[in-house]
Amino acid sequence: MKSVPYLAAVGALMYLATTTRPDIAYTVGYLARFNSNPGLAHWQAVKHLLHYLKGTADFGITYAPDPHFSELFSTFSDVDHGGCKDTRCSTGGYLIKIGSGVVSWSSKLVMPVFALLTLLTLSAYCNLMYVLIGMQTLVQPPI
Repeated sequence: MKSVPYLAAVGALMYLATTTRPDIAYTVGYLARFNSNPGLAHWQAVKHLLHYLKGTADFGITYAPDPHFSELFSTFSDVDHGGCKDTRCSTGGYLIKIGSGVVSWSSKLVMPVFALLTLLTLSAYCNLMYVLIGMQTLVQPPI
């Protein structure tokens, strides 16, 4: 695996995930966890992701009214409560859309706190509301 450009590939994918391709953000974040000791399965996953990107090169984010929601903002938030079977860490995140286009998203790995699972969910919602209030002030300035 030393001759395989795993770090360079994951770094390039990370750039894409944070700038133009939010659809690959979770996968790239997961692959980045193995940067210090990638295996053959991780390299195959990188190649699979590159193949996916090649097949979806014409995809993009479209900013138009969303026929499914009457509100200007659509928000989604979730926490998986110990989804990583190895470390029991939780992944929490949110997504904000204006019309049909994504304008903000976040996904974070949280260390296990079994007694405070509800707090993790509440924390994700608070982060979501903080970003949403900032977005709303951009669209509707105060009177």
